[in-house]
Amino acid sequence: MKKLGFYSGVLLILLAISGCEKDDICAETTPTTPSIFIRFFDRLDPIRPNSAGTLVCYEIGNPKKILRSGSEVKLPLRLDSNETTWILELTTLNSAGKEDVKKDTLTFKYGIETTYLSKACGYINTFNLVDNSTANPNPKLNKEGQGNWINRFQLMSTNISTEIDEHIKIYY
Repeated sequence: MKKLGFYSGVLLILLAISGCEKDDICAETTPTTPSIFIRFFDRLDPIRPNSAGTLVCYEIGNPKKILRSGSEVKLPLRLDSNETTWILELTTLNSAGKEDVKKDTLTFKYGIETTYLSKACGYINTFNLVDNSTANPNPKLNKEGQGNWINRFQLMSTNISTEIDEHIKIYY
């Protein structure tokens, strides 16, 4: 009877230990859903980064605003839609010393690819800009294709899978 009690106790301990689940922690280095990475350059000297003026970015209907950090900004794309429109509002001082505010919109159309990473990390989404042609540019600058302060832009990658290299260069 003592042996049965001993073996029962050992069995309970083994069951308790084997029932433990290891900690499933998502590493800091695990990639996350990327934002679109935009760098700004001087239109007259295209290799010189441009951080002149105050740039505020916001999405229509979303009160959250993103401020530019130096000559770059990272803007998230919507996961509940295949299109995101950002308003880029540049404030500079004119020759009279008064604020001059100009707005441009960039509309991105994309497909979303969702990949399962792990239980701890969940899912990651990547974006692929679609139908990028002269007749149907992507992203689209304003409705008429002309910028108010953006002189031109250059699409560097249609695949938005990391935030390491810029996806778009904007010249102003």
